[in-house]
Amino acid sequence: MIRALGFSVLALSIFFGSLPQTWAQDESMGSPLPMQQGTVSTGTETPTEDLALPAERRPLVPLTEQDQQSRKYSPFSFSYFNWATVNAKNYREGEGQISTYNFVSVDYRLNYDSKVSFRPVFFISSAGKDFFGEQADAEVALGDAYLQYFHYNLALLPGDIGLLGAFRVYLPLSDASKENKLLTRVQARLLFTRQMTRSIELAYHLYPGYYVVAQRGTLNNFGAAKGNKQADLEQYIELSERVSTQLGFSQRVGFTHEWKYDVPSQNIASKRDEFLNVSLMASYSLGPVNFRAGLINDIKLREFSASAKAKQKPLKLGREEELQYSLMTSVRF
Repeated sequence: MIRALGFSVLALSIFFGSLPQTWAQDESMGSPLPMQQGTVSTGTETPTEDLALPAERRPLVPLTEQDQQSRKYSPFSFSYFNWATVNAKNYREGEGQISTYNFVSVDYRLNYDSKVSFRPVFFISSAGKDFFGEQADAEVALGDAYLQYFHYNLALLPGDIGLLGAFRVYLPLSDASKENKLLTRVQARLLFTRQMTRSIELAYHLYPGYYVVAQRGTLNNFGAAKGNKQADLEQYIELSERVSTQLGFSQRVGFTHEWKYDVPSQNIASKRDEFLNVSLMASYSLGPVNFRAGLINDIKLREFSASAKAKQKPLKLGREEELQYSLMTSVRF
């Protein structure tokens, strides 16, 4: 934990330093991190993701998708994205449920610097033990589709820091969103980048989101009243290195914060959840196909109930039951 926080402080101090550097403009915003089934974002997207997963605890781990500007004559372009995750402990025991977050993206290029996209989202899960160790059946489920406006060049800030940005509006199509009386969710995705050398880039990701709901509280899976999610904030630092035109590596360290409504009529107080998110990834490109594989470590930092606090383990990185194997695949047509 101390090393992870030390990395964050060091990276921030470097990022906001005064040495002039060049900035790579052709980077795109990733999809939401996917939440684990039974908690959910994600996703991130990603990621997440979350943010539309059947449960509600958005991943955090967010994900940067290599979404480059199309050079075709037509302003339209299409792509497919798949994010597969499995709990490390369950996988080792041969019973892990593989969960995938998927979307098809229909993009329309407005000009050289911007585009709009529509992304229908769906989830496919195999049978096996989920993130909580419960046996689950294979499932195909609809997620929350979203509309996105993306700008590749919002600003060039002092210190040669580039600013890219996107804005998303979600449609409440998933069962979880309908059960939670979600009307819509809006999210801004800001990416500050600085090129440190020809092959090394430092980036700060900031994703604030707000949930518009028809009522402050609903019932959970056990029939007890709960407060619906009101807002979330995902932020992390990413250090990436491009070894070749095809191979690269990256490390992310950050936090996810989630706020939930109070429900006075049910004597439910407002609540804030916090997660420490650490990931290590390798990426490889084969023409229009991009792969990103690695480890994701999401650690819950706050527990509110006495029973949950009693079961909470000391903070530790790399605990097997909190690790996920991750593979992201994107294909541009």
